[in-house]
Amino acid sequence: MRAGLKEELNEFWREYRRFAWALGLVILLVYGGRVIHDDFFLDSEIMILNPESMWYLWMGSNRFGMVATSRIFGLHRLSPWISNVLMTCTMWCCGITLAFCAREWTGKCRRYRVFTRLFPILFVTAPVFVEQYLFVLQSFEISFGILAAILAAFCSDRFWRSDGFCRSGQSWFWGILGLVLLVWSFGTYQAMVPLYICLVLTAFFLGYLNGKAATALRYALCQVCFFAAGIALYLAAVWVTRRMSGTDSVYVSGMVRWKIDGGSAGLTAIRDSMKHIFMSTSVFYRKYYTPAMVLCLIQACWYGWNKKDGDGNFLWFLLGAALLILSPFYINIVTGSAQPVRTQLVYPITSALFLAHLTVLPEKMPEAAGFLRSGGRALVSAAAAVCVFCGARQGMATAQLFQTSYEVYRNDVLTAVRMYPDICRVADTDRIQDTAVIFTGGKSAGIKGPAVLGELAGRSMFEAEAHTPVGVSARVGRLFTILGMDMQVVSGDPQLYLQATEYMESAPSWPAQGSIRKMDDIVVVKLSDSTV
Repeated sequence: MRAGLKEELNEFWREYRRFAWALGLVILLVYGGRVIHDDFFLDSEIMILNPESMWYLWMGSNRFGMVATSRIFGLHRLSPWISNVLMTCTMWCCGITLAFCAREWTGKCRRYRVFTRLFPILFVTAPVFVEQYLFVLQSFEISFGILAAILAAFCSDRFWRSDGFCRSGQSWFWGILGLVLLVWSFGTYQAMVPLYICLVLTAFFLGYLNGKAATALRYALCQVCFFAAGIALYLAAVWVTRRMSGTDSVYVSGMVRWKIDGGSAGLTAIRDSMKHIFMSTSVFYRKYYTPAMVLCLIQACWYGWNKKDGDGNFLWFLLGAALLILSPFYINIVTGSAQPVRTQLVYPITSALFLAHLTVLPEKMPEAAGFLRSGGRALVSAAAAVCVFCGARQGMATAQLFQTSYEVYRNDVLTAVRMYPDICRVADTDRIQDTAVIFTGGKSAGIKGPAVLGELAGRSMFEAEAHTPVGVSARVGRLFTILGMDMQVVSGDPQLYLQATEYMESAPSWPAQGSIRKMDDIVVVKLSDSTV
């Protein structure tokens, strides 16, 4: 078995060596700015100052896989550059692994040779990843979890496929390895669960279109059993790690909002999420998605209808295709609430799948569409050009979002450096580190010129939590500390924050004179009249 796998890997590398270099170049162009910059964002300042506390929070969020990855790779104190380098290398590994999986799932069909190369490129360049990787403290851990999910889907497919699906037959080696990877992935980030389901559906979708669905019902039942086993092991691991660490999962338990907010609010959240994706209402979602999905499904259904493998398999294929379409909304359906973009790890898979599959449409049509196949090469080339163009556009958006994040960080540092002498002057003491300071309101980044903005990309640390009852003081204070400007920031007291806000009601906002005042023994900095 291992010898056969080694042969397959060698064969894959000989065939895809140039693709590997091209993928590396694409990732370098898209993620290069992230690598050379050492900026950080929310929560990363906690990881820099007190990694143990962040690990404790991760354990409380049932993310033991994230803690394990961090400790195994020696990421005890956050170094943004190292984390970004590791993340970038892991994304390259994800692309290569996805190409290998797609090649296997399509039966090494030559008609899919363009698809298997474009599919990973469209995946790794998705702008959705920016919102996740802004949290540099977990960027590598998340990318490693994505890699584990891809490998788990490959292993489960290998384990269960028979009757020609897997040449080596069923093997407990693949089953055990797949379950370990599955638990590791789920224990890294809960959004890996719908990602894994989407990957399995992708394997089934591609397998069916390449004549590998002779036992669709059996394959579906086996995959459900495998997934159920993975969930059971994950819950068991959560139970063990929670008792070993003494943590509680309040953060996770509060995510399900059906009973709290009501069914109407939940349905509205699902509807809004569908609107954002299908109508491409933000920079994260691409306008090609819906047309590509429709064309892909028309081709797939046409091909499936004309297959002579029985109506039962085609019906199972239709069910699988429907579940694949719904996969980006699984988290919304389970929680009954809108979710931040950073949790949307499924969209990069489905968007890449539907768009890249345009390159095989002409060659997969039944005999009735011979007029299309006659000019198949030209049509494939045209479809490939469209994919390259769309990939370049979304890669550009991804790079620009990273650049926006860096500009905001640089602005935050300059703001802190300019503000610190004013605070010291008002404090009027030789030991500013012992002086209590509180910040009211919030201050936006103030980026000059046009910029590509995201959900979090473009938001300053001086405004990120301005809407909360305690304001931005805690995060801003940690930023000052990291920059070597110690001060005793007052945070976590809503009553005192309200008192400080009322005290500074008539004061102008910083940097105007009088925006920093003393309230008894506390220095109050007014960033704005209210929340940003």
